Amino acid sequence: MQKNSVIEVNESGEIIDHLLMTDKEIEAAENNGRFIIAFGWEERRLFLPIYNFEIGDWEEGLSPEEVALKEEEVQQNKNQPSKEEMTAVATLELAETMSQMMGGN
Repeated sequence: MQKNSVIEVNESGEIIDHLLMTDKEIEAAENNGRFIIAFGWEERRLFLPIYNFEIGDWEEGLSPEEVALKEEEVQQNKNQPSKEEMTAVATLELAETMSQMMGGN
C-alpha cells in the first residue's frame, strides 16, 4: 500500500506532526477525531503555517509585525556565510599555514 505524506494538526490548525500514512490509516485517524491534512503550503513562504478549517487552506500564523521581523532576519542571514563556508575557509587557511610552516610557498 502506498503511503502519503500528510500533516496532522490540532483543532486550532497548529501542526502536530508530519506523517506517512496509507489511505486506510488516514481514514481510521479521521474517524478517531484526528485532523489529517493531505497537502501543504509548498509554493508559499509561511513562517508559522496554520491550517484554517473555514477556508480549507494554510495561512500565516504570525502577525504582520512578526512576519516583517522574520523577513528582516532572513535578509540579514543571506549576507552571512554559512557554517560550511566558514569551515571551508578555516580549513584552507590552516592548510596554507601548515604548508608555510613545513617550508612550502
